Amino acid sequence: MKGSNTQRLTWDDLPQHVQDWVHDVMGASVISSASQSGGFSLGTADRLLFSDGRRAFLKAVNSKEQEFTAKLHAEEAAVLQSLPESVPVAGYIAHLNCDQWVAVLIEDIEGRHPRLTGETSEIAAIFSALDEIAELDVSPALQLETTAESVAHEIDAWDTLAHQKFSAQNYAHLENHPAYPEFLALIPELNCRAADYAVYVDRYLRPYLEGNSYNHTDIRADNILLTPENQAIIVDWPWTCIGHPAADSAALVVDVLTQNPHRKIKNMVKLSHTLQQAPANYLEANIVYAAGFYTWAAQFPPNQNTLSTLPGIRFSRALALNQWVLHNI
Repeated sequence: MKGSNTQRLTWDDLPQHVQDWVHDVMGASVISSASQSGGFSLGTADRLLFSDGRRAFLKAVNSKEQEFTAKLHAEEAAVLQSLPESVPVAGYIAHLNCDQWVAVLIEDIEGRHPRLTGETSEIAAIFSALDEIAELDVSPALQLETTAESVAHEIDAWDTLAHQKFSAQNYAHLENHPAYPEFLALIPELNCRAADYAVYVDRYLRPYLEGNSYNHTDIRADNILLTPENQAIIVDWPWTCIGHPAADSAALVVDVLTQNPHRKIKNMVKLSHTLQQAPANYLEANIVYAAGFYTWAAQFPPNQNTLSTLPGIRFSRALALNQWVLHNI
């Protein structure tokens, strides 16, 4: 088996009984597969084409080798089964838990990831999908964790950094990253302001984590597909929680800023019903929180549950968001 913390499994790596299960569920044979590069987990992420022309998306992992990822696949399957067919989400097909392998088979969406650097129509389509999902009644059978519980540790990132007084040494494993010199130049000012940012998050975000809406909690371009009709489809639901209706829309703004920290957030708020209804400074506090989280999280090398690219991606996000925060808060 090829799995390591630097390489994702593919369809060809899967044992025969998993491949046979896929063929039985679909009633056709796989004639081609395309592994997807997005995301950070180590299991398969394959778009499959079948002999009858249909398509599906497969996630699969060895539960003995990757227990954590297997748990995520099972949780995603439960969430997808609970969502109405009409919502802008890739639909559930089937779920497997057999002989140390866990897999979930999902509708394959004909589409592409959005360009968040300047396409207002694409961002508007995503906000529309998120507003629709925020209005859904959450299934009590799922017994979802609250977003407040989920981010209980992460939301303290600025407080942790304020006490830590971080330095270049904390990011030595990223010294070859293109953002390294630019990020290091920000560290003195970030250390000076970390305690103030912790207070800001406590005041404007922590009291508003609760709610009664589905929270995807991992909204970014990798987890969104735009159809040829410019409809946004939200994919990858293993981290689903229950929380504030504007949480995912705020996360979309964060993702836009990681690609363009100079973009005006007020123009994006006009496109989102849930953000327009959010408390004062709620969106800004989400951005500050995300900047702190990525600054803290980038300090750690990849572990056995993630791809080796994760710290570098977090580092790039930390740079962009801190540039915005230092200029605006």
